[in-house]
Amino acid sequence: MKFKITAFSFTADEQPICDQNPGKSMFISYDGTVSPCINLALGGPSEFLGSPVHFPTIRYGNVLENNIDNLWESKTCLSYRIRFQNRDKIYGNVLA
Repeated sequence: MKFKITAFSFTADEQPICDQNPGKSMFISYDGTVSPCINLALGGPSEFLGSPVHFPTIRYGNVLENNIDNLWESKTCLSYRIRFQNRDKIYGNVLA
């Protein structure tokens, strides 16, 4: 069995997309609920770079009730994938 292990920095830094990249992956919770990432699965208040933020709760559906391929192609999932692609593109243009 192979596992991918990632070590994350304890110091927050600004980047266009987190390492989990919700544009290319999904978070599946213990109950089968599918979301862009763990932060958006849970939603709620947090902090980033010293400023308060509030994450919305975003769910594509549930793998126990829907085919995962259908959830990946759902309108909500597609809108988030496009959002992250655009964010990365804009960030690249700013640095250019």
